[in-house]
Amino acid sequence: MPPTLLWTPSAELAGTLKRFSTEGVAQFVKDPQDERAACFSLVLCDFTPFSVEDFVELLNLATGFDLTEVEYFAASEEGVPGEDKLRALGLRIEAI
Repeated sequence: MPPTLLWTPSAELAGTLKRFSTEGVAQFVKDPQDERAACFSLVLCDFTPFSVEDFVELLNLATGFDLTEVEYFAASEEGVPGEDKLRALGLRIEAI
């Protein structure tokens, strides 16, 4: 989806969302926010030209995990503090 369509008025004008309705707006806003939060949890730039599939593949290659996209998003859900986020990914936390 082009970035300009992630803005709700643009999506309404393009017909992606029904104008003057709240139906579907929350999910429309939540999905890209979750995707960006997952990207940020990997400490990547907001403008990285990779898809979610690419991020998951790269994470799996770097860590040896076999995470799915669902697990990738679950590990980066808002409300999961830093250390818990690492534990959700199965990473060990050791004192320096």
